[in-house]
Amino acid sequence: MRVVLPALVLSLVGCGLADYPGEPLIEAHRGAAGYWPENSRMALLESIDAGFDAIEFDLVLTADGVPVLWHDPALSPTKCTTSLFEPLEEDILLRELSFDELSEGYSCGGLPNPEHPNAVVQFQSLMSLDELLEALKHHPAVMMHLDVKVDHSQTAHRKRYASEVLERWYAADLPNSWYVSASEVETLTAFKEYGHTVGREVPTSLIVPHVGADDSEVLVGLKNQVRTVLGVDEYVALAKGADIDALAINHEIADRHGVWVANAEGLDVSLWTINDMADLRHYRKWPIKGLITDYPGDLP
Repeated sequence: MRVVLPALVLSLVGCGLADYPGEPLIEAHRGAAGYWPENSRMALLESIDAGFDAIEFDLVLTADGVPVLWHDPALSPTKCTTSLFEPLEEDILLRELSFDELSEGYSCGGLPNPEHPNAVVQFQSLMSLDELLEALKHHPAVMMHLDVKVDHSQTAHRKRYASEVLERWYAADLPNSWYVSASEVETLTAFKEYGHTVGREVPTSLIVPHVGADDSEVLVGLKNQVRTVLGVDEYVALAKGADIDALAINHEIADRHGVWVANAEGLDVSLWTINDMADLRHYRKWPIKGLITDYPGDLP
């Protein structure tokens, strides 16, 4: 693996989605899932040490409200085992496990990921947000992208997410630039509102296509198709109406006009998840703030 250290020096004026000069930031998706187990302790620590521009990671709450780095509402038999490396018989919701139960009873990241066959595999307990914040104390330049995974039927309520995550972030008092993304306006609004209660502005990004709290997978797919036909205008209006700062657009449905419309309305834009190097070089020329990829070290 070839790791390329970022040439861009991050401005730490402010705390969020500032105007970065030059080329887009390259974000390590799930801690660079193409190299290491996604959202794992190994992935985050290696990405920090590699000096990537920015690191994206997902957060889910345990039963006792501890934010941990994980993409799904549950531990699945295809990704995790018990701490004794025995296979799981079924999905186990994180909201049903305390952090101690999760840490002592389960390991993840040691099973091959067919989407990333060349990635390292190693069993580890899930990393907490607290542990990550401690690791960041001596790495002020890396931007952190907190992708909040709220599922109203399988996870904690969005307001609890906001309080548990932001209490920890503000208590750490880090100088790093950062922002929160989610697929629901309601979730980002909950984070904004909590920030206001403590006199802070939370930088936010709406994932496009937008997912409503009650949307089924079929409806999400239909919205994706409609977005391709109609353009980004409705999402710009949605974001502006909710005081959201940016859009994170699926690169497969992105176009220059949509990016221009968003920029004209004062919204930053990032594209996800781009793993073809030719595509990355292409999008690098667009007027956007970030490119999210599983292979942040492969781009020359």
